Amino acid sequence: MSETAAAGVPENRVVVGVDGSKCGYRALEYAAGDAQRSGSVLQVVTVYNVLPTYGSMAQPVLDQEAAEQTLTQAMRRVQVGWPDVDVKGEAVFGPAAQVLVDASKDARLLVVGTRGHSQVVGILLGSVSEYVVHHAHCTTTVVR
Repeated sequence: MSETAAAGVPENRVVVGVDGSKCGYRALEYAAGDAQRSGSVLQVVTVYNVLPTYGSMAQPVLDQEAAEQTLTQAMRRVQVGWPDVDVKGEAVFGPAAQVLVDASKDARLLVVGTRGHSQVVGILLGSVSEYVVHHAHCTTTVVR
């Protein structure tokens, strides 16, 4: 953690959640543009997890391999469209909303899309965008 973050001042970092959906890529474009204008580091986060099911098999929401591929594609988009932006990325296992809230600690901005990769996931698990708006540690932008 930097000295400014330790002092309670947000780091010059923009966090964006990307899941491969159209809304996720629009959020990425918004976040990359903001990072470029502000000179911020762009942290791209993809999340993989499983859906709880009745029975012995859990259903993947986005498996690790798919999350890593989504992350690679997102980082390429940034490198091509915004070559001056310092971009970092990570694929994280866990519930998407909480992973993004955790990533927002000490960030200047968190950006998410309004709709994720699966409307079924949204129905079963609740709205990630709604959760992060209420629980993020920094300013949050929801992109349509």
